[in-house]
Amino acid sequence: MRKQAGVRGLKTVIAQNAAGAQSMAAWAIHETKMKVERRGETGGWTVTWKGRGWDRSFDDYLALVRAGRDLTRSGRLLAVPSVKYHLPRLDEAFRDDEYACTTRALADAWGESPLLLEKDFSPTLAGDALADEKAQILRWLREVPQRIRAHADVRLAMKLMNARFDDAFQVEMVNVASSADALVVFNRLFDAAKRVAYGGTELSDRNLRVLGGRPAVRPSGRPCVAPATSTPVA
Repeated sequence: MRKQAGVRGLKTVIAQNAAGAQSMAAWAIHETKMKVERRGETGGWTVTWKGRGWDRSFDDYLALVRAGRDLTRSGRLLAVPSVKYHLPRLDEAFRDDEYACTTRALADAWGESPLLLEKDFSPTLAGDALADEKAQILRWLREVPQRIRAHADVRLAMKLMNARFDDAFQVEMVNVASSADALVVFNRLFDAAKRVAYGGTELSDRNLRVLGGRPAVRPSGRPCVAPATSTPVA
């Protein structure tokens, strides 16, 4: 087997049903800004990020997936499609028509089994109203993998964010999401005053603190988490 040159996550596409309707359409807008700046008392550098998902057509995204598949097959790059599927409130049902349509289309574009896929959980970031309830977040992490896998043979990574709650809840999120094949943790913190996501020493300090309380591998021998080092490709 050829050694892959690196891993890159593709820009996150917003799931849709066969009619093109998107329950998470608010994320499918062109709003991407990155700013390098000093932050905090230490004067360390951080990249603040204001971004959303794929804002072009779904057909264009499928073309990007096919290009990523070709790079992956050649061994030049491991390119992983990323999706933001419907995340319901506690009193709502999952919109499985979006899961079915989007997952099957991505699997067809990928053209081989298994489909490599990342599920983006950015609505759990502290700045989003969907992140208000712990039970709601844990329901997503528990149920989403089976809803994706019902429609294709998928090797699934779940991208977890830093929620608004304490360190113990971050660990609970990891435990509940253990049915995923891999986890990417924990992208970004949220500045409620500036309405932007950011990284830097505060992010690394928290993540290392949380991960320090987790075993490095599952009993099966598989790694529990993957570092959040991938760069989205649009």
